[in-house]
Amino acid sequence: MRAPISKHLSLSCEGGVVYRLLQQGVPRRDLDIQRDLLEAVDAQACSKASGGCATDRLLHVLSRRRGQLGPANAATALHLLAQSAIARLPPSTRQVVPELTAVVLGGPKIQPRDLAIACWASAKLDLGEDTRTLADLTGAVRSSMDQLESQDVANIAWAFATMSSGEGPQLLHALADRAAGRLSGFELRHAVVLAWSLASARVRHDDFFWSAGRAVESWEPQHWIPQDISNLLWAWAVLRSDVPPPLETLASRAANLGWKQFKPRELSISMW
Repeated sequence: MRAPISKHLSLSCEGGVVYRLLQQGVPRRDLDIQRDLLEAVDAQACSKASGGCATDRLLHVLSRRRGQLGPANAATALHLLAQSAIARLPPSTRQVVPELTAVVLGGPKIQPRDLAIACWASAKLDLGEDTRTLADLTGAVRSSMDQLESQDVANIAWAFATMSSGEGPQLLHALADRAAGRLSGFELRHAVVLAWSLASARVRHDDFFWSAGRAVESWEPQHWIPQDISNLLWAWAVLRSDVPPPLETLASRAANLGWKQFKPRELSISMW
């Protein structure tokens, strides 16, 4: 049984990217491109346009701005494409994803958040068969490991657990290595995503789960949702870790929420 993960992956970072661009003193052109990308998926603009859906409008902007995008622009484009595409991109346009990824990775200094978005978008857009792009992303993640924050770790872990990548298990183990000693600084959601990703890829990492078992008590009760509890229980059960799960604390969190708050799937996963 695979646990759902969608609730944990709303990046909602477009405004944050603009802020980072302003902080970095980037050229005005990059800010203009950022505006064009965001306007392309604006619901009101889409309803007034005769040019089709948000994905079509995004692809039009990318065609018009070809060769002009900076790394942050490329990361935003990947994020928006992944959010707006309701199915796999048509074969005629799929090459835009590795092209944008190459822009993200080709800057003088790769920004960890942009890298995490590129990984996440590649998984959402089903790029698992593009071995070259996956290899480039894997190498970039390894090089940036010490700079990754908890959200970056979570989204990269989810991506490589979702995509078919020969190096995925090793990379997930390395991400768990980084997280194991730092879980006190992780948000609950991000730790849960990492646990789910390890279990989904069948990567056992007892040090991480030992740290997670201790950290569970420190995450405030009001921050929990039923999916967190069901996903953690599922991960522990699937991996059969030698580390005992923190059943008493998880049961307490569930009681605080009330079992009626659990969806049938979440409840069946918890009981399983």
